[in-house]
Order: sequence, then C-alpha cells, then structure tokens
Amino acid sequence: MRKLIVAVLILVGVTSALTASSVLASPRASATYRGHGVDVFNNGPHWKPAPGAVQPISFQVSKDGTRVLHFRGRYAYYCGAGTSSITAASLKIRHGQFGGTGTRSNQNGTNYFALSGRFSADGRTATVTYLDDFVYKGKAVKHPYSFAYHPAAQACESRVTGTVRAA
Repeated sequence: MRKLIVAVLILVGVTSALTASSVLASPRASATYRGHGVDVFNNGPHWKPAPGAVQPISFQVSKDGTRVLHFRGRYAYYCGAGTSSITAASLKIRHGQFGGTGTRSNQNGTNYFALSGRFSADGRTATVTYLDDFVYKGKAVKHPYSFAYHPAAQACESRVTGTVRAA
C-alpha cells in the first residue's frame, strides 16, 4: 500500500511539473522589452565584471507572439578595448524560449555569437544571456557557443546576462 501511495505521489508530481512547464513562459504579443544586463569578461582566471558593466538590451515581440524581432544587446570587449552589439532580426519563440548563434571571421580569428532568452510565465519579463567568443586564428575552443568560461589564452569573451521588461 505504501508503495502505491508513493507511486501516485510521484505520478502527480511529474504531471504537475509537465503541466507547469507548458505554461511557464509566454511573451506578450507586440510588446517591446527593454532592460540591462551585467557584462563580464574572461580576462583572467575566471569571469570578472567589465568596466561600465551594465549594458542595454532591447527587442520587440511579433504581433502573433511567435518571434523576437529587432534584438539588440550591447557589450564591451577587452581585446579591442571597445563596445559592440549583438543583433538579430527575427528569432523563433518556442515554449517561451528564444535564441540563436552566428559567426563572423576576419584576418585575426572568428567571433562566435550565442544568444539565449526565456520569458516569465506572465510575460512581463524575460531573462537574456548573450556571448561574443572571439577565438584567435590558430587557436581552438571545444564549444565556442557555450556560455561557459574559456581561458583568455584561447579566446576573448564577453558575456552579458540581464532581465528585460515589457513596456
């Protein structure tokens, strides 16, 4: 009898978790989201805050709520001592999440860009993380789109994580 009760409780817990995950995140259609994120560098043995570490993030949600439009996230980078932006024109929203990757190469190496976002259940906010992982020519990083720290001898990384709110 005790095993049956435990099995029923586990089944109820799993069913509740699956039901909750299906309604966890829903963007607000036609909303513009704005906020800021904290910028960190891999300039050392671990992530450390970038100078002027707060960066603006913004995007819109399509009228039907299925796409993130006009994403723009600023970041600083220590390798070139400047700032830049990660942009995306249109990203699919699936189960309240969005994201993407991209690359850009030049004579010194390759930039690997990664973006990941998740809307809150009520759609008022979204948590966003994005990364520019510049891998020097002749160097290799096993997972350049990963948000994990890579040693500065292999890559020049800037990662921003923040929360945006629907306006």
